Amino acid sequence: TTEIYTLSLHDALPICNQSVIDTITVWPDPTPRIGGHDTVCQGSCVYLYADTSNINPCSQYFPHQFFPYSSFLWSTGFTADSIVACGPGTYNLTVTDIHGCIGTALCDTVFVVPNPVPIITGPAATCANLPATLTVTGSFNQVIWSDGETTASITVTAAGTYTVTVTNIYNCTATEIGR
Repeated sequence: TTEIYTLSLHDALPICNQSVIDTITVWPDPTPRIGGHDTVCQGSCVYLYADTSNINPCSQYFPHQFFPYSSFLWSTGFTADSIVACGPGTYNLTVTDIHGCIGTALCDTVFVVPNPVPIITGPAATCANLPATLTVTGSFNQVIWSDGETTASITVTAAGTYTVTVTNIYNCTATEIGR
């Protein structure tokens, strides 16, 4: 909260009868937060930003409540309100607010998670009119074959190339071009 102090000085001699009043406002240091995801799939990037959602619109920042910070400094050296993180690491953000007060959001750690590795098993060839079963091995949250099937195994009767796209628990995807 904002604190306001009033200082009154009075002359000790009654003949002068002068006083000086001054008001000093003490603004609280900002408490920035880093927004964005803290996990990123291998080979991808994640967007990190100065999150102002915790700022009260009735606070001392009004009418600048949507962006009360006047400057930004990320631990990467960037000075924008957001960065793109493409690798693992710890990211800090120091902000200066519209009053010149400084606050730091520490240690938003970004983790790189593995992409899924689908492997299609099954025959590379079969006799005419003889169905073949293709199976994708691994543990996945979602499986989509090129023919629209969403099961781990499909039965095919037509010649062609079949592909499968899988998604893991981190929402990372990979595609395998099969048989």
